[in-house]
Amino acid sequence: MAEGADTWAAMVVLALKKENPALKLHCVLPCEGQADGWSASARELYHSILEQADEVVYVNREYSKGCMLERNRYLVDHAACLLAVYNGEWRGGTAMTVRYARKLNRTVHIIDPVSCAVM
Repeated sequence: MAEGADTWAAMVVLALKKENPALKLHCVLPCEGQADGWSASARELYHSILEQADEVVYVNREYSKGCMLERNRYLVDHAACLLAVYNGEWRGGTAMTVRYARKLNRTVHIIDPVSCAVM
């Protein structure tokens, strides 16, 4: 539920749920107050998505240095496959999450953020 691809994916799921109510949106958050520093419009969209979610999970109640990594590992630990919008850089949260998913032998689908090609 970070800004960007996470929000886009949540909105896609909510739109698809209108045609297929069996779909579920599970929002996994690193901590409460994640969006506190975001713009008013981003916070409004964020809270609207959370209100429509089937489940909201807080990995931690308060922000800590490792809460984003814990959230990413939680996502992989509870998924059969990973869909990542990822530019291939070695550093960063998405890179670490992709490596962790591959280490656990999860199926990983990469969407290139520039070309939108799926790899």
